[in-house]
Amino acid sequence: MNRNYLANYISCIYNHQSNQLLILSGKEINMIKNILVTLCVLGLTACGSSKSDSDKQLEKENEELALNACIEKGVKYYKDLGSYPTLSTGESADLKIREKCDFNINMFD
Repeated sequence: MNRNYLANYISCIYNHQSNQLLILSGKEINMIKNILVTLCVLGLTACGSSKSDSDKQLEKENEELALNACIEKGVKYYKDLGSYPTLSTGESADLKIREKCDFNINMFD
């Protein structure tokens, strides 16, 4: 067999402490590569998905601001129709506005 053929399928690791030469086959090397890639992907996924407390707080505040803006637009909408504070169906306009804004924050845009 020529040397390049063997080099593609066998790699060596030399352990300095025990003065041993470990010979790894292509399957073993691929298994090690797959394990390392999996660990890297898991590590990056874990790091990328975590939010800091300040990011969570900022996101919550932005959601509250958007909800309040939607509610204000809803009140204006029903006042312009002359249906505020009670709708023609007898329902509370405030409850209906909140229900619609909870469903779609852009309902009254």
